[in-house]
Amino acid sequence: MKTIIINDRDSVMKDLHGSLWNEYRRLWREAGSGKKVTDFPLHLDFDTADACNYKCAVCNEGDRKRTKCVMTTALFKQVMDECSRLGVFSINIGNIGEPFLYPDNLIEFIKIARNSGIIDVFVHTNGALVTSDVAERLVGSGISVICFSIDASTKETYEKIRGGDYDAVIKNINRLIEIKKVRGSKLPFVRVSMVPCELNRDEIDTFIEYWKTRADVIDIQSYVDVGFGKNILKDKKKNCLMPFQRMMIWPDGRIGACCLGKSLGTDLLIGKFPEISIVQAWNNEKIENLRRSMIEFNLKEFPSCEQCIAATYV
Repeated sequence: MKTIIINDRDSVMKDLHGSLWNEYRRLWREAGSGKKVTDFPLHLDFDTADACNYKCAVCNEGDRKRTKCVMTTALFKQVMDECSRLGVFSINIGNIGEPFLYPDNLIEFIKIARNSGIIDVFVHTNGALVTSDVAERLVGSGISVICFSIDASTKETYEKIRGGDYDAVIKNINRLIEIKKVRGSKLPFVRVSMVPCELNRDEIDTFIEYWKTRADVIDIQSYVDVGFGKNILKDKKKNCLMPFQRMMIWPDGRIGACCLGKSLGTDLLIGKFPEISIVQAWNNEKIENLRRSMIEFNLKEFPSCEQCIAATYV
């Protein structure tokens, strides 16, 4: 995994949020060491729609039947109300679902989050639905980062991996970048990513070369084998620190200890909001056991995590 930072987001966010930003990043680093458990999650991941307009070859959700469930504004606001009381710093919208399927909802959710005191709002997307009109509304909405999953630098490879319209997606991203320039806005930061696999490894250099003069951040990410059990690397000693920093909220309010669909499994599903609050979920016995298990490299009670870690390739 490699991250190339073209423009420094940290300095922009410090200017906007001052000491609060510094406190957030300090706690994030401490929690990321696995040596500190905060009183509440620093970050929440959301899928506001369990649906996607793509069916990608590298997607680890390819075999799961999506529910098409869409989060209501009332539920999102209820979660944000608790986040405001707790002091949660950041959220991401769009993990394995495509949030721009419902652009009006998404823009409203971003504004609700910012009005609730969330200082860092990420959105992940494939970019196909980020049209000119949507991009105009995004800039200035309060979003701090938009992450485009691209995975290719040619039309042919893109179609093999993602099956969508490469030219349209690149046009959408460049249009958003242009709107930022015209408005003189530093936000949202634009991150583009590639997940290396057999189909695109020879395009990594050209991907970086194209985006280094356009995007703010370039991510070459790790690949999780979609088989979750195929080609497992035995005795792999690596832990995942997500349970120390964040939790996942599904469109129907279910809370998982992981941002992947695996968090719907019995070993990682914590409960359902509002039957269980965010802070209750964070301090739940199951997630506390998961944290200990991660540090001890003993994940027998959490087979979803064991399989995922073993199937992660750089």
